[in-house]
Amino acid sequence: MPTRGDAITSVARRFGTRTDIDTAITDALEYAEEFVLAKGPELPRFSLELVNTQGSSGTFTYSLDALEGGSASLVRVAEDGGVLWAVDAASAPTVKLLSAGYNENFAKFQGAASASSTHYSIVGRKIYLFPTPDANFELFTFGYHKGTTANPNFSGLASSGTNLWLTHAFDWLVAEASMRVSAELRDVAGMQVFQQEAQMARARVFQEDIRKLYPTDPINPSRVPNAQG
Repeated sequence: MPTRGDAITSVARRFGTRTDIDTAITDALEYAEEFVLAKGPELPRFSLELVNTQGSSGTFTYSLDALEGGSASLVRVAEDGGVLWAVDAASAPTVKLLSAGYNENFAKFQGAASASSTHYSIVGRKIYLFPTPDANFELFTFGYHKGTTANPNFSGLASSGTNLWLTHAFDWLVAEASMRVSAELRDVAGMQVFQQEAQMARARVFQEDIRKLYPTDPINPSRVPNAQG
């Protein structure tokens, strides 16, 4: 599997024998993963994880950051089935909660007796549960993560270390970083080349997602988010 060292070497080769951009390369790779790949408008399914936290009776609001022990690894909840429920100390979720806007849920459950929650709303970085739980429970979130044990951040990897972005999106990460190094060098032609390369790599990553979702279906370009960049 490609490593952090492999990514740094791949970007460096694109700029010949220059040795004055080593820091710029590392910074560009870290930036590309943190702000372009891991927090983009559409995210690949390999960054989805299911995590849980213990919930307490009477507590109806939870910080998305606190759900992962304060690591803020949850970028956002999955579009479908992102918040799930189980009884206290359960090892797996049993009920998928229904999503609705905060005002809609507040109006629907205003004055309702405490019970097992059936609905949720997300406002900013907080999850609100409706109705208010009447017993301890397990709250599971299915969402896009970064900086977890399964997918550590590029910045924290040893030279021989790897993560899911390096494994599944190496070409995209390297192209994005190369584009940013070119911008720092004010190399317009290089920026344009690497931007096109990044768009193609991004399309490949999402096509692979579609192959996994629809293994017997031909690739339909219209399914690829912003396939043309």
